Amino acid sequence: MSNNLNEIGIVSEVSGDRARVAIGLLVTDFLPVFQPFANSFATGFAPIRVGEQVLVLPVRGELNVGVILRGIYQSAHRAAATDKKIHASFEDGVSFSYDTASSTLEISSPKQINITCENASLNAKSVNVKADDTTIQSGNIKLLGNTLIQGSISTAGSDGGSGSFSINGDLNITGSLKTSGDISDGRGSLSSHTNGGVARD
Repeated sequence: MSNNLNEIGIVSEVSGDRARVAIGLLVTDFLPVFQPFANSFATGFAPIRVGEQVLVLPVRGELNVGVILRGIYQSAHRAAATDKKIHASFEDGVSFSYDTASSTLEISSPKQINITCENASLNAKSVNVKADDTTIQSGNIKLLGNTLIQGSISTAGSDGGSGSFSINGDLNITGSLKTSGDISDGRGSLSSHTNGGVARD
């Protein structure tokens, strides 16, 4: 299939990382498809689909040994947006966008996001986390700073802790209270309290 001109066509068949393209009544052999990266530094792959509009670039005037340049919008697959953001939307509803005007990166997934690494650091002026349930699994957890808990607290285990603990409110205990130090209330020490001049045992 000799042709010195670039041709626009529609992908008619896909096999792995190669595809055949229908150009009018002609159909090319399986041709390689341009991908973002293909070297030792990085490799990238996005599946090509039947019905995708592409440009075939002939090599030495031969379409059947050419390459496919993809990414031409058509009526069936229009641009997700035409504003000044970078957008990417996928068939399962996942999308991400970056707005340079506000320096805002948005990632949306209807299901799950997994991140795996050796070490992770998050530096921000403010962090907001909203979830129905939150689980942190770690051998040790350190909170370096003041901590405000607006809700009930349940604990399990008996290893104890160190330092001071202040509660602004009522404390209800179901079970025994044991202390190696003094216990006092608003009227003084309960440990040195006497009943009619008789000290406690």
